[in-house]
Amino acid sequence: MKIDKIHIENFGKLSNLIFDLSSGLNQLYKENGFGKTTFSVFIKAMFYGMPAARENHKMERKKYMPWQGGPFGGYIEYTTDNGKFRLTRFFGKTPESDEFELMNLTTNEILAKPKVEIGEQLFGVGRETFEMTAFFPQNNFVSYANNEMSANILGLDKLKFDLANVNLAIEKIKKKEAELKKRKSGKEEINNLKNQLIFLQNQLAQKQQSSTDMIFQIEGLDKKLSEKVAHFDEAKKEYQIHEEMFEEKVKIEQQLLTQRAELNNLYFEQEKLKKPDKSNTENLKGKKAINVLFVILGIILAAAPIILAAFNFLSPAIAAIASVGALAVDGILYFLSFEIIKTRQRKIKQQELNEKISSVRGLIKSQEAELERYQNITSEKDAFFAEKDEISTLNLQLEKDKLMQENNNKEIDRLIEAVENMKDDISNLEQREKEINKKLLLLAQTKEFLTKAHQNVSMRFVAPVNNAMNEIMQKFQLRDREFVVDTNFEIKQITDRGAKELDYSSQGIKDILSFCIRVYFVGEIFKNEKPMIILDDTFSNLDDENLTKAGQILLKLSEDYQVIYSYCHERCKI
Repeated sequence: MKIDKIHIENFGKLSNLIFDLSSGLNQLYKENGFGKTTFSVFIKAMFYGMPAARENHKMERKKYMPWQGGPFGGYIEYTTDNGKFRLTRFFGKTPESDEFELMNLTTNEILAKPKVEIGEQLFGVGRETFEMTAFFPQNNFVSYANNEMSANILGLDKLKFDLANVNLAIEKIKKKEAELKKRKSGKEEINNLKNQLIFLQNQLAQKQQSSTDMIFQIEGLDKKLSEKVAHFDEAKKEYQIHEEMFEEKVKIEQQLLTQRAELNNLYFEQEKLKKPDKSNTENLKGKKAINVLFVILGIILAAAPIILAAFNFLSPAIAAIASVGALAVDGILYFLSFEIIKTRQRKIKQQELNEKISSVRGLIKSQEAELERYQNITSEKDAFFAEKDEISTLNLQLEKDKLMQENNNKEIDRLIEAVENMKDDISNLEQREKEINKKLLLLAQTKEFLTKAHQNVSMRFVAPVNNAMNEIMQKFQLRDREFVVDTNFEIKQITDRGAKELDYSSQGIKDILSFCIRVYFVGEIFKNEKPMIILDDTFSNLDDENLTKAGQILLKLSEDYQVIYSYCHERCKI
């Protein structure tokens, strides 16, 4: 196949560019930053599309969105043995939004979109194989082959699909092994469950023992309560006989309290009478009448001398003295009369209090005697109510114990269920462990069988592959280092300490070896339509001598393939 024309409408930083290509070697000399890598990715994307961003660690769909906006894509015109075609593609944010058109330029017919990518239809390989063979990136060379490449290189038609899938099968087996190992509980988890089971069983035994003890306790309470109730019934009959006496005793007790209070009040009044109290004078009976009487008497006694003086029976001076003396006598008589009355009233009050005190004391004495008669009956009543309270307490304790027993039985049922479930879990885990171990053993044996089978077939072709690779590598200056290709088509360096991975070599050596094995891959894998070979500044790490050797190989390769080679240093020109 040969690409005739490339038109990039918008792709990354590139916009509205046209490239006309010829057969053989096409060199693109551009400075750093022009977009040479973008140019090579555009060609690959036109033939193989662009995977969804989540499916491509390179994030090419997002990375090469047009910087300046506008339609994302362009077209490529190419020629095959079947005619001349134009492939037009525009990309969206997702593969579902992409636009695709394939036109036969000979007939101007729009062709149906193939079921597979157009690159896979043309070259017979998928995107990954194309990237690892005909597509030479600037960095990140690889030196191994995928399943499709291995089968193509071995060239066994009958075994091709088996060999292409054997590594895939081994990888699936490894994933399945990892999955099964994650599902394994292991001895530690099972032992933990067994320890939990022992703990639950101990709890169950304790609860069952507690339940047995509680049954005996409840039976004892029931018996004691029955005896108390029987005795209480007999006491109740006696209590009912003395019920009226109990009521009478209560009344006497109340009366006795009242009489004692009254006696205390009388004693208090008696003490008050012993002390002089002005308030007693103010409260004398007939106070108003006495006051009026002595006022009138005072007026008469004071007025008499004055009247006598008026009739000249007495001299005014004598009359005045007589009036004053009359008033003084009237005052003295007024005071003496009140003292006499007050003393008399206090004696009367004292006599009344004494009589009341004597009466109340006699009543209290008779009530105390009556109360003593009821003392034995009161003791019987106190014993009766004490027994009644004891029965109530026993009833409450019995109800509490029965509730506790009920809860204990529920806990026993729960523990029994938990123990049974735990036993089932342990049994299921142990059974699952056996099944998983059995599957892991089968997978390990299968993986070992497939690996040996693949190696047995591949080893038959390792020598021819190494011979072909040596022919290419001998053209380079590798400083007498020895390299071999193993059954997985990985290049390794032979040293005194065994085979070393390619990662231990310098970048220049890695680029040479990766270039060599890719050249070998291209010749072995593409049996039908020959692809274009795309190189993106591939030789920038090579010294001048090895750069010249690489150029010679590339010129030889361009005799059979269209080569598109971009570079940024003048020395890298072929």
